[in-house]
Amino acid sequence: MRYLALTVALAGIFLLFYIMFLPARDIQTLDEASVRERVRIRGLVEKERGISTGTLLVINNISVRCDCFGTYRGRFVIVDGYVDEFRRERFIRAQSIRTIPRSNSGS
Repeated sequence: MRYLALTVALAGIFLLFYIMFLPARDIQTLDEASVRERVRIRGLVEKERGISTGTLLVINNISVRCDCFGTYRGRFVIVDGYVDEFRRERFIRAQSIRTIPRSNSGS
């Protein structure tokens, strides 16, 4: 009986890690994704505003909420996160934000 419990527990842990590390899907608009789906967006941070729990970024007219306190305005970023919804407003809750260095093409 212990071996069965151990087997079920290990299978559950494996399934949890599999779900947590699924690759994110690239999207252009929030209409392409469902709530709680893991997504990735890339683009220039157009607006940035401090909110009580962190920062609200706007990238390609998509709201991104993060627990970050650095400044990203005017930078190209890649954001991985989950689509979330609050009071019928959809946004991405960021898990990771990476900046993309600008290339000096034409120089």
